[in-house]
Order: sequence, then structure tokens, then C-alpha cells
Amino acid sequence: MKSTNSMLAKVEQYLVFRRGLGYRLRIEGQLLLQFAAFADAAAQRGPLTIELALQWARLPEGCDRLYCARRLEVVRCFARHLAVTEPNTQVPPRGMLGPAHRRTAPYMSR
Repeated sequence: MKSTNSMLAKVEQYLVFRRGLGYRLRIEGQLLLQFAAFADAAAQRGPLTIELALQWARLPEGCDRLYCARRLEVVRCFARHLAVTEPNTQVPPRGMLGPAHRRTAPYMSR
């Protein structure tokens, strides 16, 4: 039985809440579940920290900077939600690992 203090339980509650509002959260949901598994495996107790979020976001080692930034952005949104009920939660600053999205060059036909 999973503890209500586990990161997995917190992520699952968050996903139920957000999906109840109409968000699909397919990729984001998968990423958050991966983050929760990482946090619980690291025996993370207490509030979510920037250090923990950064450790997970930078996995796998040598990953593309944009990919890492996107992973951190997903955790950042979750952390903002969690901070409402858990005031010691640390929310990573926006852009901490650079931009999380890349704008594609427009196609100009002749």
C-alpha cells in the first residue's frame, strides 16, 4: 500500500485534479509519474526541492538541453500546485535550464 506522503500519491492526486478540469496530460502525466518513481526510489521525504527536481530533469546523463528544460518545466507546474498545500515546497524558477520550447522556423513557399 502506498503512503499518502509518497510522491507517487501526490502526483496521482494532481493528475486526477488536472484531468478533472479537462486537461489530457498524456506526456506530462507520464513524465510526472516517472519523476514520482525517481523521488520515491531516492527515499525523498519532506517537501519537493529544487535539487531533487534538477537531479531528475537532467536524466539521462548527456540528454538534450531542451529535453531537460522541458522535464523541469513539467515538475515546476506540479510544484506550483503542491506549494499551495505544502508551503515548504521549492518551485524551480522559470527558465532555470534554458527555454523548454523551441520555435520552429516558418516555411516560406515561393
